Amino acid sequence: MIAPSMRIAIIGAGNVGGALGKALAAAGHEVVFGVRDPDSEKAQAASGAAPRSEVTNPADATVDAEVVIFALRWDAVPEIAPGLPEMDGRVVIDAMNRFSGDPARSTAQDLADLLLTKLQIWEINEKDLGDVACLLADHSLGAAAENPEAIDLRRITSLCSSDWGLCHTVQRSLGRVRDLALARPPEGAPMSAPDQVTALLAAIDATPKTLGWRSRARIGERVRWYETPEEVRH
Repeated sequence: MIAPSMRIAIIGAGNVGGALGKALAAAGHEVVFGVRDPDSEKAQAASGAAPRSEVTNPADATVDAEVVIFALRWDAVPEIAPGLPEMDGRVVIDAMNRFSGDPARSTAQDLADLLLTKLQIWEINEKDLGDVACLLADHSLGAAAENPEAIDLRRITSLCSSDWGLCHTVQRSLGRVRDLALARPPEGAPMSAPDQVTALLAAIDATPKTLGWRSRARIGERVRWYETPEEVRH
């Protein structure tokens, strides 16, 4: 139970974060919202509904906070999390929204898609490599039916087994993730990112490939299969 008059940081000011902030402020707590744009209409509306609350960036919001509530979209986590201080000694509450609006999808599928969004970039940068390492260190590989917080392994292997270009890029990116994680392993993570990469690569290799995949593999890198971010934007 949350004790009276605690400083509570709410990361996110959407429907969930705003409602929590309003209720907690009404109960007498000191509420501070942490958002990417403190001047946004949504952030100001949430603060206006929560008496005596503040709005700032996520890192500053957590300063001196005894409770930190995450109430943002899943896909915003890799961008925001690296800039936050250590959560040791604080009560951390997960009230995050799914980043897909499809109720038939599982969190495991969403995590797999988030991972692939990073790994499918041929010119992947170090930040994205670090984000993937953190995801793999924090979530096991498996099936949603067995562990709803796992990364859906079957979804990744299924997509990679039917698309040679995606598979080739993902394998290359995973190799770079492993190199980075070996040099700078994520601290305090429940799993080894390099071991997770090895397991994921093994699962991709072991999955039977489609005829289209095998036909494209014969051509290999002689024909370019990827687009750069600049080409996609144009």
